[in-house]
Amino acid sequence: MLGHEPTVAHDRGTNVSGRDPNSPTRDRTVWLIESDVPHEEPLEAHLAWAITLARNMRPGLANLPPGSDVEIRIGWTPDGDQDSVYLSELLISEIAGLHAAVALTIYEMPGDDDG
Repeated sequence: MLGHEPTVAHDRGTNVSGRDPNSPTRDRTVWLIESDVPHEEPLEAHLAWAITLARNMRPGLANLPPGSDVEIRIGWTPDGDQDSVYLSELLISEIAGLHAAVALTIYEMPGDDDG
């Protein structure tokens, strides 16, 4: 349907835990697609992969039922003590070309402290 097979998929109404039949049920369908970009690559490489994926899936996404909510999330952990991220002008323009909102969620890693 979306032109790409998920790595893992869970249908709406299925149990959150496959091992516990009494677990809550999912309130939405979830597709997970694992990137082939090595984890040690910079964030820009992971974002470029997601942009290409979104661009390739755009026709299928446009045919989802009205009211469908689509989120593309990327999990990435910086190497070492990196506290900043660099995004090139080209990557920023490609993100803008998707005409989609971007949210960055930053989690403090265990062991991080300010002093």
